[in-house]
Amino acid sequence: MKSMQLKNLTDIGQRVRAVVRFLLGRMAVHRLNQVAGSLSFTSVLSLVPLLVVMLAILTAFPVFDRFQKEIQQYMLDNLMPDRMSKVVMKQITQFADQSSRLSMAGGVSLVFTSLMTMGTVDRVFNDIWQVKRRGLLRKNVLVYWAVLTVGPILFGLILLFNRYMVDTLKYSPIMMIEALDFVVPFISILLGFSALYMFVPNRKVKWHDALIGGLVAALLFTGLTQSFSLVFRQFQVYAIVYSAFSILPALFLWLYVFWWIVLLGASLTASLPILKYERWRKEPRVGDDLPEALMVLYILYQAQHSPARMVSWESLQTQLKLNSEDLSSIMQTLQVHGWVGKVRRTDDGTGWALICDTGDVTLANLYDVFVFDSQYFSAKAQQAGLPWASRLTDLHRSAYHRVYLSELFEKR
Repeated sequence: MKSMQLKNLTDIGQRVRAVVRFLLGRMAVHRLNQVAGSLSFTSVLSLVPLLVVMLAILTAFPVFDRFQKEIQQYMLDNLMPDRMSKVVMKQITQFADQSSRLSMAGGVSLVFTSLMTMGTVDRVFNDIWQVKRRGLLRKNVLVYWAVLTVGPILFGLILLFNRYMVDTLKYSPIMMIEALDFVVPFISILLGFSALYMFVPNRKVKWHDALIGGLVAALLFTGLTQSFSLVFRQFQVYAIVYSAFSILPALFLWLYVFWWIVLLGASLTASLPILKYERWRKEPRVGDDLPEALMVLYILYQAQHSPARMVSWESLQTQLKLNSEDLSSIMQTLQVHGWVGKVRRTDDGTGWALICDTGDVTLANLYDVFVFDSQYFSAKAQQAGLPWASRLTDLHRSAYHRVYLSELFEKR
């Protein structure tokens, strides 16, 4: 019995190590350390304008304008370490006081800076989710603007709820009030990260995956804020020597770790669908996508001869047991060659259908696309004057490669 339990624990430990190696590998592929550094530098230039725009939108509503100082205090207490947030909030206050004197061009420039920052984050997220087809510019701008406007309003509603709960429980034990002061900000940070991971990528993200990534990011972010406050208290000599300039390297470091946490949560969220299937544990090999591509065409071929005529994305994932990234890569390749297409259903949804004649497509055509394009390399060899160029045309070709898909799919 004990040996069985020990074996189970060993298997779990090996699986956890494999998952951690997989996640670290994906982070290395996407160069998240370098991206976090780039975003931290961008944030130094745009942090104050971004917060000013959000604060201005929030305080434009009378119900929120009455407790503007409370909003600023919330930012001081929860978004940054104490000493750093005081410096940043001082700059925001001065900037906000001067913003009323801005011209139209200055106001547009301020909003444009904020939108550009969000555009950078959007581009990075789509790289993490391996989205090749980006959204239209006007659509992206509308999404960014919605985040700038709706985000502060939701933030204000959370503050209103927090204030209401504090007033309701003001005669309750002090421990309950302190717990509320921790829980409400933590939940707001959790929801903020989760919404970021769910709505920013130009790909459908399941809410529970976004929530898990948001939870990990929120826990790390809370720990980051507390640990940086402790570090600042321990290094008073550094602050005395460098005076006001001591905040600059500290701000850079905090922003770098903050963006690293954001990208870590995004990478985890994007990886969760991949971890549901066993393909991630296998060593990648040339031609891995060929069997799945054939299965896609076979499923769509069956649907073509049924009343449905098409198959939804979710149904393809379920039948093939493929994550969104791998399936998206296969579908885009098939779509580029004119074999499959996205069509609109009667309920305004979308599905995938076979748009080619399977009597015109051979197994060799798929082999050339997903394994080895012998005609392309034969042409390159002929251009180089290589004596074996003609042999490449017949490489891996046989009677089985020349079979048409219609014949292949109709065989029982």
